[in-house]
Amino acid sequence: MSVLFDTLQYANRMKAVGMPTQQAEMQAELLKDVIEDQLVTRAHLDLRLFELKNDLIKWVLSTVLGTAIAQTAIIISCIRLIH
Repeated sequence: MSVLFDTLQYANRMKAVGMPTQQAEMQAELLKDVIEDQLVTRAHLDLRLFELKNDLIKWVLSTVLGTAIAQTAIIISCIRLIH
């Protein structure tokens, strides 16, 4: 995943306000890791939405098919009772 987080710019800004270089650079790297691990991107949301749509379609089709089979069985039973 590509995240637009400029660690160099972040570290430079921290150094500009007096943070030691090594600490500023380490903090920038750690923050980048957290952002990359926990940021939800548009691609993640699109994939999840696609999966949910597929699950919903499968559920609807199985429900409709199940209902159609049950109705057909009832109709056949009724026809047999009548004849």
